[in-house]
Amino acid sequence: MDFINDEVDFDENYEDMSDDYQIVPKDYSYKHFLDSKKKNTVEIDKHAINILNFYNECFQKGNFCDITIKTNSRSFNAHRVVLAMFSDYFRAYLQHDGKDKDVITLMDVNGDIFYQILLYAYTGHVERHDDTIEELVICADYLGVKPLKDICENILMELVSSNNCFHYWQFSDIYTMKSLFEVCLEYFRRNFITLTKHEGFFKLSSKYLMLILEDCELRLYNSVNDVDPICSKQREEILLKAVLKYIGNSLSKNNNELTEELLKLIESVKLPEIDLVFLEKQVEKHSLKKYPAINNLLNSAMMFKSRKNETELLFPKSWYTQRLLSFCKFYSGRKYAAVYMIGREDYNICCPLNFTNIHRKLICIKLFFRRWDGRLVVGGIELQFNDGFVVGGGEKQLNSVEFHEIYLKPDEVITKVTISSGWLIDRLMFTTNIGNTYGPYGGDGGRTAVEEESGCFLYSISFSSVRTQALLAPIELQLHWIKLV
Repeated sequence: MDFINDEVDFDENYEDMSDDYQIVPKDYSYKHFLDSKKKNTVEIDKHAINILNFYNECFQKGNFCDITIKTNSRSFNAHRVVLAMFSDYFRAYLQHDGKDKDVITLMDVNGDIFYQILLYAYTGHVERHDDTIEELVICADYLGVKPLKDICENILMELVSSNNCFHYWQFSDIYTMKSLFEVCLEYFRRNFITLTKHEGFFKLSSKYLMLILEDCELRLYNSVNDVDPICSKQREEILLKAVLKYIGNSLSKNNNELTEELLKLIESVKLPEIDLVFLEKQVEKHSLKKYPAINNLLNSAMMFKSRKNETELLFPKSWYTQRLLSFCKFYSGRKYAAVYMIGREDYNICCPLNFTNIHRKLICIKLFFRRWDGRLVVGGIELQFNDGFVVGGGEKQLNSVEFHEIYLKPDEVITKVTISSGWLIDRLMFTTNIGNTYGPYGGDGGRTAVEEESGCFLYSISFSSVRTQALLAPIELQLHWIKLV
């Protein structure tokens, strides 16, 4: 069928990503995600700068210093008030155990790194040295210098790459850097196929991989374009291949022992959504058929669809929840009865289309018929959706000579529409995914056309309304289809 794309009003959270209507969050690039995670910095007013400058001058010249800090390689003269001001560690120490001491010994601290921390304390700035940034984080974390740790975290987020993603991910977990942790996790999602080939992937603790597998809103992305999501079916196949590679590598290092931890990884993949032939080939490829527990999972995946509604929980818990679909596309068909009518009295737009809710589903269609030049034509249409939204237009029941209601079942969607039209819409018939046919409803006039497309179902109907021969009737009727992938 010939589809056309009209301009559509998207809400502010979505944008058109292709020639068809592809709905993905606006500005959902990795760069946008990274920028959203960076810490806010605080501007220092002139008075505070003057104070800092004075203390820094005293530090550089050794004036008014009242304490000495000894590290493993260097000693520094400093001011108690400055140490207490910028460091939680020093504040607590100088108020209690070190209250009467003139020397603080930090033998586990690198002298050059501590000097960078002192410069930050006296100036509010830090010199950027990417090769020592992790040491600076460790020292700032130990001394309780959170603002400096935040600065380092911002720098590390910019440095995340395929070569260090797994290292920084674990590093951020150890030192409680939530934003860096989330950036590494997102970077892994967007470069999943590439990164699962890296040696670092096989060194990861399984708990990190579980964060990916348990994410019901998981999107994986094509490495070439990090705003292009991988379709839902392919997503589970990619996850399966990565998990089996990880398990195969782990087994070779642990005397071929299939632990509960490793088995949990396979269970967390939505196996029932994967083609059985593909599933068995992948298991055989990694020599895992010899494990009874894995064979039991394969058998369970085959039985799941027919037995998932049983009261007893027979299968892995994760299989009972579905991931959100990766993305969807909207298609619009041609307009029917799209001619300038002779003798029309007025004209208005009904059912204006606005693709703002991709989870909205059509559940009921009401059709109202009237007479026009003695023959039966559609006079009005009303649509009801699963979220309570109702829209319609044209001549309603008061002046109808014929009326039909179509109620769709919970898992039923319209996959084909047959329309007869000329000046007006003469007849409609709907066919669904479970083989039900509703109609044909209406008269015998008009030319017949059929709209259907593989993988699509009817999302909505839009039309205008005209008054002709004293009654309303829909014109410029257009079908709108959605494809979830």
